[in-house]
Amino acid sequence: MILDILLIIITLITLVIASITDIKTREIPDFLNYSLLIIVFFLKLLESITIKSFTPFLYAVLGFIMYFVIALFMYYTKQWGGGDSKLLMSLGIVFSQYPSFFLSYFNPSMDLPLLLSMFLNILIFGSLYGMLFSAYTAIKNKDKFLAELKKAKLKKIRYYLILSLAIVVSSLFTHIMILKLFIISISLLITLIPYLLIFIKTIEKSCMIKNIPINNLTEGDWIVNDIYSKNKIVYSKKSLGVTLDQISIIKKLKIKTITIKEGIPFTPAFLIAFIITLIYGNILFFI
Repeated sequence: MILDILLIIITLITLVIASITDIKTREIPDFLNYSLLIIVFFLKLLESITIKSFTPFLYAVLGFIMYFVIALFMYYTKQWGGGDSKLLMSLGIVFSQYPSFFLSYFNPSMDLPLLLSMFLNILIFGSLYGMLFSAYTAIKNKDKFLAELKKAKLKKIRYYLILSLAIVVSSLFTHIMILKLFIISISLLITLIPYLLIFIKTIEKSCMIKNIPINNLTEGDWIVNDIYSKNKIVYSKKSLGVTLDQISIIKKLKIKTITIKEGIPFTPAFLIAFIITLIYGNILFFI
């Protein structure tokens, strides 16, 4: 009971602190991630010792491995930064089993494995959070956003609109309501997705790409351009983020400012998904 409470409280506090630092600085301190990882592993080991069963610790190891694989994929495809990926690994341990103490207070849906429910919640609320944050960023930088939006190739979208209209017309030839709704849904997606992609790309170009003093460059930052020294590449824009060694070399090149691309601070989505999973389990069950 006490171990369950400690596990959830420590994780919740860490997620709150990580969310605040991510929003403010666009990074999560390594000591915060590693501390959480060590603590939750220790609590699971302590639980196994207390109940004289290897099951909690074994599940923790399996949860860590599963989320470790997902974290690597999200990191190397540049969907998440290193801090988010490390944080996910700890959550794999925390939700390797539902903390039984909280079943007295919540009635979560368990129709899916808890780790799967947690990841689905991250994707669902991450998408909603991402759209809201992008909209906020666009409004905050509306002059830059509108200027960049005017450059967008909106004319190409008309082909998608024609295709969407053709699909809607095809729905008139069926009397099966479910099929009709499916066809109309597909046409709406074909219409909306190009606009959404242009919106995201415009946000990225106008609001996420910034020039910063070289002294403000930190490990993991995404530098927009390749950097060379004596015809040798120091940093490739295809890299997953600048390293400390590369920063040391770049500073010696007497570059005053450097262009980086900021990502969306995604940790708040982890915090929301954590709370939702604890209370509801699989949120899709309640939709």
